[in-house]
Amino acid sequence: MLRLLKYLLAVFLLIFVFYSMALLIWGIESQPLVVHNKDLTTEEAGKIKRLMTSIDPRKMKKDEVKHIQLTEAELNSILNYTTSRLFWDVAAQVDIHPGRFDIDASLKLPDELTGNYLNVQLNFAGRGVQNMDVVGLRLGSVPFPAFAFKPFLSLVHPILMRNANYRLLTDVVQSVNDIEFSDDQMRVVYQHDPENLLRTRRQVSGMLLTKSEIERLRAYDAYLMEYSNSQRMTNSGIPVYKFMQNIFTLAKQRTQKYGKALEENRAALIILAAYSNGSSLEKWVGTGPEKPKVPRHKLMLCKRADLAKHFLISAGITAAAGSDLANFAGVLKEMNDSRGGSGFSFPDLTADRAGVLLAEFAMNPRKAGRLQDYMNSCEEERDFMPEIDHLPEGLQEVDFNRIYHKENSYEYNRVIKEIDRRIQECSIYQK
Repeated sequence: MLRLLKYLLAVFLLIFVFYSMALLIWGIESQPLVVHNKDLTTEEAGKIKRLMTSIDPRKMKKDEVKHIQLTEAELNSILNYTTSRLFWDVAAQVDIHPGRFDIDASLKLPDELTGNYLNVQLNFAGRGVQNMDVVGLRLGSVPFPAFAFKPFLSLVHPILMRNANYRLLTDVVQSVNDIEFSDDQMRVVYQHDPENLLRTRRQVSGMLLTKSEIERLRAYDAYLMEYSNSQRMTNSGIPVYKFMQNIFTLAKQRTQKYGKALEENRAALIILAAYSNGSSLEKWVGTGPEKPKVPRHKLMLCKRADLAKHFLISAGITAAAGSDLANFAGVLKEMNDSRGGSGFSFPDLTADRAGVLLAEFAMNPRKAGRLQDYMNSCEEERDFMPEIDHLPEGLQEVDFNRIYHKENSYEYNRVIKEIDRRIQECSIYQK
């Protein structure tokens, strides 16, 4: 028995050494298998927004079932755009066949490594979430037979279950009742489970927020709500800079006490975003159900409530998750609005981009403290938000496509450059 174990171990080591050498020689390639496509059409933006709306847990009843159907082209346009915007140098695409699907992905490697790309091909087969199985794996030009990686996956699964990210993924999968692949189409049956959603939210908050960070957010939330309650309700609303000035006063005080300007700025921007969106902090961090709603002031930017919300939510998303996600969310909303909503609005996009830049300054270790000083005495919104005159808005899909065609067109980028020029001229961004 001992001899057999030694023999198996020797075979395993030989296989490991062989595939390690093969990956170094043939695994890294000079050309990507999948190329980025960052352009998003209004039709694709509308599809993403409708999909998100259809499975919005706030609008679903317990155990309600949703049937989601996507074509291969729709899935690839969404996948390629989001991966190129939200992940580091990754491009991906899906190839759907009856009863199976393949995922191809390309990761741009640092220039110091031999070659430029790690190309990955994954093959799945089966029907239903429980019966779906990985049947093929290729890294670069190196194929991995099922007998080589399946035992490894079985051994790794219990270990991965100790990781919060992996448990989160399994919780999400549990909400999917069925998944089926036919000719160039994917059908997913999703069932809403509020308890599973709350458990997932708590896991997310546990991964993203430490106990001290949650306590910091609660301190800012209480401080802002106290200030809000002290202000008289008006139909005209309150300029957003007054709320920002107030909360950054607390940020400066806490930085002087704890010496963590960046962390204090992050908490301030997240709470401002939550306030402008009417969100409960307790529900956001996943520690319990939403508290009873309290009256909140209408915040104004350039005499418009919608711009204040765009600005603060973009700043909050950037502080919490990065500028790529914030910019993606802003563009997605505007392109979807061109399909029968309020229309594509470059002023809204200006507020989005100004909020992103403010948060980038707030999260910059060299500028975080200076931003607190500036915001503490800020009494004019033009210090951080430019004028929006002569910027097109209310563009419906037919007009947007006629003038700008799609995101990243020459005409579109010309307006974006003008917006960025205006933002950069604001005094706060020149510090």
